[in-house]
Amino acid sequence: MNKPHSRSVAFLLIGALLIPLWSSHAQSTSFASLLDKVPVIHYKFRISDSGSCDDGQSVRNRSKLGRLFGKNGNEGGTSRGRTQTFSSLLSGDAGESVDLSVEIAVADFSIEPAGGDTMIYISVEYDPDIYSFPEVSQSRKEGGSAISLHSEFVGDDPDLEHKTGRNVWKVRIGSQFIWSLDLDLAYTETNLELGGLKIEDLNVNSGFSDTMLKFSLPASSDMKKLIVDTGLGSFRTKNLGNARIVHMSVDNGLGSAVLDYGQALLRDTRVQVESGLGSVKFRLPERLPVEMEVETSMGSADLPHFDEIRDGFYRSIGYMTGNPALNADVSVGLGSVTVIWITADDTTDQDDSK
Repeated sequence: MNKPHSRSVAFLLIGALLIPLWSSHAQSTSFASLLDKVPVIHYKFRISDSGSCDDGQSVRNRSKLGRLFGKNGNEGGTSRGRTQTFSSLLSGDAGESVDLSVEIAVADFSIEPAGGDTMIYISVEYDPDIYSFPEVSQSRKEGGSAISLHSEFVGDDPDLEHKTGRNVWKVRIGSQFIWSLDLDLAYTETNLELGGLKIEDLNVNSGFSDTMLKFSLPASSDMKKLIVDTGLGSFRTKNLGNARIVHMSVDNGLGSAVLDYGQALLRDTRVQVESGLGSVKFRLPERLPVEMEVETSMGSADLPHFDEIRDGFYRSIGYMTGNPALNADVSVGLGSVTVIWITADDTTDQDDSK
């Protein structure tokens, strides 16, 4: 998967903002140099009513406009004016493993559990003037399936603020399958409800997106790893304690991250957080055993109800072994890390929390 490819539009948009912001600090030269190395790929396609693709005047890459489906796939599409709809239903054998890879530049994107024996159902409503035809592919791998979803922004207008609602992806995945999810979302409004699903691995590259990740129901099996890489957007969670995560890694650049563990932790979890200029909040259930190692350069740390055992190493007051515990390793540059304890009667709705 060509990762920089889907994020180039978003990098262009905020480059002018980031360079003067970072230049006020000592690392201006290295960061500006990094931005200079970001590949810039221009797209200018015209999508005709027949679905064919005509080159614009300056095209350095061609978007594939094809539909690739496995033999069990069903797909269809309709058009209403300049808004087109697309749907696809893919099936498999219950208990098999499925690798789902998503690469979408600009969209309103969601995943939630599917009912019955459905493996995956995809529906898309999009504006063909500014988005490529939705690409869905399925192939067989040892022990299961590999599925890929892909969409590109192909319009001329660089103002993406109101464009996400013109490319709406709704994905439903089955609870009878074992999922490995790799989500590359450059500039999206993303809602992921993964409660009750069997997620083996989850990789979220959220770039400049606003992402909400929920686990409303307990997982039936352990998640080996959850990896999050966010740039200037926000990454929020709800009820991470239900996800049965073994290891979690969060790389938060200039954005904000809220790690909400709900009312309980179902297994021992280790989380590693690196934050540059962004903010990180932990929302932890009251009386949860927590050990946290915190390193701050020019940032700040607010850790109420912790004892500092040694320099930079903290343990929650009343820490007791024998219960599921959280072990956190946090490194903060110019940002902040905050711990908020959740009481049993806390009814705060994290959907709107920043």
